[in-house]
Amino acid sequence: MLTKVQEVGNQDTNLLSVVGFLLFFWLMLSVGSYFLVIAPGGQRFDLFPRWVGARAVLRGETPYSDEITWQIQEGMFGRRLEPGEDQQRFSYSATITWSLLPFWILPFPWAASLWSGLQLLLLLVLPIWVASILGWQLRATQLVLLLIFSIILFRYPINSYLIGQFIPFCLGCLVAGWWGIVRGHWIAASLALVLAMIRPEVVMIPLLAMLAVAWEKGDRRIIFAWLTAMFGLWFLTRAWMGPWVSDYIRGILAYQAYSSPIWPPGLLKQTWLALLIVIVVVAWIVWMWRESRSLDTAERLGWVFSVATLTSLILLPQTRNYTLIMALVPAWVILWDSRRRYAYWIPVLAVLASPWIFLFVDGIPSTLEHLLIPVFLAILLALRWHLRRRITTSARFAELPATAD
Repeated sequence: MLTKVQEVGNQDTNLLSVVGFLLFFWLMLSVGSYFLVIAPGGQRFDLFPRWVGARAVLRGETPYSDEITWQIQEGMFGRRLEPGEDQQRFSYSATITWSLLPFWILPFPWAASLWSGLQLLLLLVLPIWVASILGWQLRATQLVLLLIFSIILFRYPINSYLIGQFIPFCLGCLVAGWWGIVRGHWIAASLALVLAMIRPEVVMIPLLAMLAVAWEKGDRRIIFAWLTAMFGLWFLTRAWMGPWVSDYIRGILAYQAYSSPIWPPGLLKQTWLALLIVIVVVAWIVWMWRESRSLDTAERLGWVFSVATLTSLILLPQTRNYTLIMALVPAWVILWDSRRRYAYWIPVLAVLASPWIFLFVDGIPSTLEHLLIPVFLAILLALRWHLRRRITTSARFAELPATAD
């Protein structure tokens, strides 16, 4: 039999092997991304405004000035944009400078290639990672189905990869935080949740839900470390470039003006119906919070993460459809919970394939995808929870001893 020291040594060796493989795979994906995406597209890439703005911060300049905006526009389009066009301003928190510092130091083609490779790596690895957290041993056919439907048929991940968006990275950080909380790695969990804040408007509700679970679990170090790190990033940025928060807020307001964000319930054109959706969704997240308390941490975080993510997608304004990438975790949780009955997979896979309907079918406004996809997944998630509870209750009654007449 192996001694405890030998077992620990084997685990360390396995971990190093996995990390080494992932780094090599990342490098290969990055090289491929350069020739497939970066070289043909030049600087017309969503990473470019962040790259220019963050480098301005490193020089001690404000990234929110018109001069930096013109530099971004000329770099991406070769001209200054007209007022009615998407201005491509740096409309992000200046703290992103420190969160993703290595990417801003590199020349843009290198940074963009590595960034694209990282997004593709995360999209390929995340289903396996989520399954491992939930204790789901994926069969090869299940993994292939997940990857085809999650990355290709659910077309938003590929779109995000091609333009260098940040949603896959944010989703990966939230999953890493989930893993860290479950495994007791509070430093890793805190760091991951800090990095997720590069898109706070996308991750805030699921992130706060995860921190609340950590608080109930008694792991307060994660919350304190996250708060300390967030304050530290703000203070470092303030000390480095001077006051910036007011410029950041003005930038957000300007972005809202020219990006035309969509509030999903408002797509129904009926105030009472939109209000009803808000009330139902808020009641649902509160009910699920209470109902899931009996689960172990890994499963509870999966359900809470899923409900909070769908709540965010339904109730908060969305500017682009690639934010729907966040709906992948709820879909995976439903598939995991119904892993013994493939018939229950059919409606989930149908939802994952539905973006092509919104793209090609005439008469269906494409903007409805912002509402219908998360709503359908929320319905399926609620039905799955109801079925799960019913099966559990039936099993408990079956275990009760028979009563004599």
